[in-house]
Amino acid sequence: MDRVKILHGADFHFDTPFKELSASMGEKRNEDIKKSFESLINIVKEEDVSILLLCGDIFDNKCIKKSTLEFLKDRLESINKTKVFIVAGNHDPLNDRSFYNLLTWPENVHIFSNDMEAVVLEDLKTVVYGKSFNSNYEKISLLKGFQVPVEHKKYINIMALHGEIARGEQENEYNPLTLEEIRNSKLDYLALGHRHGFSNIKREGETFYAYSGCPEGRGFDELGEKGIIIGEVYKGYNNLKFRAISQRVYELIEVDLTGINSQEEILRSIISSVDENKRVRNFYKIILKGEVYSDLPINIKKLQYRLKEMFYYIKIIDETTVKLDYDMVKNENSLRGIFLRKVYKKLEEEPDNKESLERALKLAFNALREEDINLDDY
Repeated sequence: MDRVKILHGADFHFDTPFKELSASMGEKRNEDIKKSFESLINIVKEEDVSILLLCGDIFDNKCIKKSTLEFLKDRLESINKTKVFIVAGNHDPLNDRSFYNLLTWPENVHIFSNDMEAVVLEDLKTVVYGKSFNSNYEKISLLKGFQVPVEHKKYINIMALHGEIARGEQENEYNPLTLEEIRNSKLDYLALGHRHGFSNIKREGETFYAYSGCPEGRGFDELGEKGIIIGEVYKGYNNLKFRAISQRVYELIEVDLTGINSQEEILRSIISSVDENKRVRNFYKIILKGEVYSDLPINIKKLQYRLKEMFYYIKIIDETTVKLDYDMVKNENSLRGIFLRKVYKKLEEEPDNKESLERALKLAFNALREEDINLDDY
């Protein structure tokens, strides 16, 4: 055999607290993570995957539900013809208090210890290496000094690790791998966990390496489709590809309100910015942009209330600027006119403070309209 079919996944973070969501929405997101893992298992079965690599942060923190552990054991038992290799990461280190010690894992599952191990799979002509985090921090590279031994060079050599690639003199506390170490390893493929975005399949010397990313985004800092890497590894070659398996994605959409004159037009602009099929499935942060007139009411709370039935989840941020028409109000004998003239004077005196002054304008105009004011929106 000159090739081996693998699936590479990482960073499931089972039982994530999802503190920014309501308790019920957080529970739904954790069910989504389980569904993504179920999708992974189905791919393994349907596509006859020989090796499954799970590269750390399978668990999220100090709490895990017994039902989640039972779910994992049951799903991994269901693919007993596939060799499963797991390394522990910074969120779920392997030590005396590890969740990994709470289960009798299926016979097809190997959890790598805190020492570098090599598992020879003669039937697949493959060697799989790995080393787990011992604590939440690993300040010295777990790959340091490693090179495929001479006796293994006839095999396909694959490694699973959790860690952060260090660039130049940059240091980190999460297994600071270097490109030089990757190049010197002489591995055929290095499967990595820790970063939550797919890195593309990269190469250093003879060694290909990649981050699969997480299977489910956990916030608006983790946008777009998430998934796994699947394909075949050869000696010096591979056909590995990313495949999305996420149940839902986080998206950021900018909506330009320039020229908009009413709350109803704002609603229509937001609704038309996202396809209906995606609205009812995904998480959306809508950023309102553009230059608007001072008398246009932008009430975030009311907008979200009106839209909540049309979106699975929506969060609206107002980043519009106020259209200043000094000629219109310079002689206006009103509180608004007086305030605006003072702001114009400040803008002339403090041009570097324009952003703060524009936020003050928006607050003031909403107050003058007797609108509800939430300082978090500004």
